[in-house]
Amino acid sequence: MKKKSNNTNCLLAALARHGYRARLVPITRLPALQHAFAARLKSADPAIRRYLSFLNYEPPGEFPAARSVLVLAKAQPVLRVIFRHKGKTLRALVPPTYFDHHTCEREVRGILKEHGFSMARSKLPQKTLAVRSGLAKYGRNNIAYVPGWGSFAKLFAFWTDIPAGNARLQTPRMLDQCRACRACVTACPTGTIDGKRFLVHAGRCITYHNERPPDVPFPKWIKPGWHNCIIGCLRCQAACPANRGVLGRVEDRGRFSEQDTAYLLRGKFAGKKAKAMDARLGRAGLELSVFPRNLRAIIS
Repeated sequence: MKKKSNNTNCLLAALARHGYRARLVPITRLPALQHAFAARLKSADPAIRRYLSFLNYEPPGEFPAARSVLVLAKAQPVLRVIFRHKGKTLRALVPPTYFDHHTCEREVRGILKEHGFSMARSKLPQKTLAVRSGLAKYGRNNIAYVPGWGSFAKLFAFWTDIPAGNARLQTPRMLDQCRACRACVTACPTGTIDGKRFLVHAGRCITYHNERPPDVPFPKWIKPGWHNCIIGCLRCQAACPANRGVLGRVEDRGRFSEQDTAYLLRGKFAGKKAKAMDARLGRAGLELSVFPRNLRAIIS
């Protein structure tokens, strides 16, 4: 291992060479962030409060050397997965936030180790940290936008022993173009983004519902034609003018035959076949837990 250095600029440059944009937040700033985040949640839908109940602002006990939070963003394409069903071809999409997490985590861990630093996973609000650290801005749809990458970027937040000085949290900011734009409000079929308040109505979001356990049925008010991704949703992001330069970044990550699709629609997964299928799905950020319900919704 190289001699440990306090030159964080060298580390940030190395991360940049690997396609990451980074900010450091001293752990001394987290109580203020936690307080502000909790205040916002008071006016949020019960659905979003349940969704974020996992958050933890304390470093893990096995990592007492934690001094900062490393906040990262990496540009990602939309993935396309192709299914064959009853003689027809179905092209299903997966938003950028669902895949390659463990690959990126291993890469970042290796870069830090090379520079003499360590890291640990966190359960911190990544989107909030990205905005409060200056790495991103909010869109009207409450999604984080990274300059030049739009909302098609994956966010990370890791506990680290990297010194972060006395960096302060920034005031949350919304994209300038959002002030006179309602494209996402119009594009959302469920009324999740109503344009009258900043927080979205999370309980109406398609993403919220197709991330729920597979034995929980979709609400009857969700019309079949509203589904557009096998997991998550891209309607507001696809309509957003801030994403015009990145909408064409689509990468194929898997093809599933008639037999494969029939197997996924049966919903009975066990043994070596299930393990092999899960590995294939994993390349596209998918897992067997979203089947058969979400696939049926796309096909119907």
